Amino acid sequence: MSGDNKGVFNWQAVKQSDTIIISECVIDALSFIDSGVTNVVSIYGTQGSVREHLELFKRYKTKKIYFALDNDKGGTDALIKFTELFSNELPNANLYKINIPDAKDINDYYCSNIDKTQCLSDLIKNNSEGLRIIQPKQFKDSIEITFADKYIVIKIDDVIYKIKGFNASDQQRYQTQLKIYLRTIFDNNYYIDTIDLYSAKSRESYKKDCSAELGIPEETIKEDLKTIIKKLKEMLESKIFTASVKEYEMSEAEKNKALEFLKSKDIFKIILDDFETSGYIGERINKIAGYLAAVSRKLPEPLSVMIMSRSAGGKSTLLDHILNFVPPEEYIKYTSITGQALYYKEENSMINKLLAIAEGEGAEKATYSLKTFQSDKELNIAATGKDGQTGKLKTFDYKVKGPVALFLTTTSVEIEYELLNRFIVLTVDEGKKQTSSIQEQQRHSYTLEGLIKKKKNDTTLLKHQNAQRLLKPLAVAIPYADHLSYGDEQLRARRDNKKYLNLICTVAFLQQYQR
Repeated sequence: MSGDNKGVFNWQAVKQSDTIIISECVIDALSFIDSGVTNVVSIYGTQGSVREHLELFKRYKTKKIYFALDNDKGGTDALIKFTELFSNELPNANLYKINIPDAKDINDYYCSNIDKTQCLSDLIKNNSEGLRIIQPKQFKDSIEITFADKYIVIKIDDVIYKIKGFNASDQQRYQTQLKIYLRTIFDNNYYIDTIDLYSAKSRESYKKDCSAELGIPEETIKEDLKTIIKKLKEMLESKIFTASVKEYEMSEAEKNKALEFLKSKDIFKIILDDFETSGYIGERINKIAGYLAAVSRKLPEPLSVMIMSRSAGGKSTLLDHILNFVPPEEYIKYTSITGQALYYKEENSMINKLLAIAEGEGAEKATYSLKTFQSDKELNIAATGKDGQTGKLKTFDYKVKGPVALFLTTTSVEIEYELLNRFIVLTVDEGKKQTSSIQEQQRHSYTLEGLIKKKKNDTTLLKHQNAQRLLKPLAVAIPYADHLSYGDEQLRARRDNKKYLNLICTVAFLQQYQR
């Protein structure tokens, strides 16, 4: 043929399969298709152009190419030419030759066989020889795991995998999917994409694209992904990571200072003085109530606080100062929270923690879960999701255990009654005298004395954090409880009476080293 013919016969086969047979003419290709072998394309004679074929093979990342050329000198010469050309143009493809016994071409062989449904597939299987076969890189069996900044780095022989977005403490999140950012590095080049390791489709896509980009055999990437899944599952099971801040290890001197505070008969005066030292003036009742409510997180029935004021009134400032006295690993602060966010926390991650939400408006969608958490001391939800192994929908049970002490701040004066009556409400002093005192304190903080005082404050806060760490989870009894009374005119007094009793328990709990 002259070679003027254009286009690729049966080009769809290249898109559908990474293994392609090249026949010398269309009639040979039709013989393959008629026998059931459809992954075949045709060139237009040994002198025809194969440029369009090569472009398709590159675009769809063809991995295996079988040449089914005629049994003559033209076919032999063309095979030598094509082997060199395809080796240069498609360095990652394996090349094979199909030998045609006792026939001049594929169509002749097909027509001479009685079993036309099997003869050509058997021919490919039993009469092919490799022209250029890329052997998978022989790797050593070595795996190294290191942790750097926000990445987990897994080195498997000569390939480096950097994983971002994985947190082993959030185990419930990985019941239905294991979605991560994965960067594969090889020979000073890299490929990066998001992958759900529990999804076969996602793994297949990553494997193909990464192999094409870096030249790593697909089988190697496939096995490496299995190894990565195994290692991440081990981390989930052993909880190598923790959701909270690492537990603080206090020195003997720090412990003695904290114990001295806990044993002091003037413990509440010290608390008020240390609030002043930290820069928060006035608001005596709010400071003591807030401090005690924060400490109550360690009790079976924690107190919850709602801080109310107008914008710029200082509600967030009061909250932040209270939190400064709490060990960082024992509180969680959000500015906003969605309706079901708490349901998907790790089961034991919230026990005896302080949960602070900086703006009540940011918790509107979570009102139901917050009320339930306070009343039932735990959250339960049944949710459907895809099974990571079977791909089928499945019901998963999520449980988050409490209790928690809840702190909210808000500018709203219209709070849902069912939510509000669960809180001790603290209103910020918005008077002129308090404003004047705040301004005076702000100016003083910019003086040399104020800067020195601020530096000393770090030691003061650490004393309180360590003191709260030393509080033991003891049961508290009120010997005179039967002699106490509380107003009973309103229905909400049932809850208010319990807050009153829990406040008494918290005072005793804080003074446990004095008893």
